[in-house]
Amino acid sequence: MNSLKCLFVLISITQLIIAILLYQSNAQSFYQGGKNALPPDIEIRQINIVDEDSRLKLTKLDNRNIWYVNDEQQTFADNNKVEQLLNEIVNMQLQLPITAAHNDFARLRLDDNQFNKKVSVQSKTGQEYIFYVGDAVGFNRAYLRFSNQRQAFNQGIDLALLNADKRFWLHQAITS
Repeated sequence: MNSLKCLFVLISITQLIIAILLYQSNAQSFYQGGKNALPPDIEIRQINIVDEDSRLKLTKLDNRNIWYVNDEQQTFADNNKVEQLLNEIVNMQLQLPITAAHNDFARLRLDDNQFNKKVSVQSKTGQEYIFYVGDAVGFNRAYLRFSNQRQAFNQGIDLALLNADKRFWLHQAITS
């Protein structure tokens, strides 16, 4: 009788380990953990950033690596800052989702109407990608949700570069 109990416990533990391993491998392949959030060959020509206080539109001049702030004067932007932002956006990685509950989107500030930052990028081909970036106050974490997805992801994007204040983006020669 004792050996039957030991066999039962051993089978149960083995089944549990197999279930955990199967769940982890399926979850990672289903959610494409660690894969690029945007197509790797995307060529971005326009970036829009919206927050509670400001709206910003950065546009790339055709066939040149010159960016300008879309305002009344179409002022030149600081290309170094724009390149940093482009690098952050293009290299975003989707990890396992942190939540798929719509109620959590508002709490994390990822909701369509209640967000920390709303970013849209437009490729050279006209394809537009819209995503929301939220943060957890005090935890120094950023969260990301694409407008067409029902999952939110942990994200390591630099929130300081998602600045919608026009003055942050102006070329130094203009502000001096």
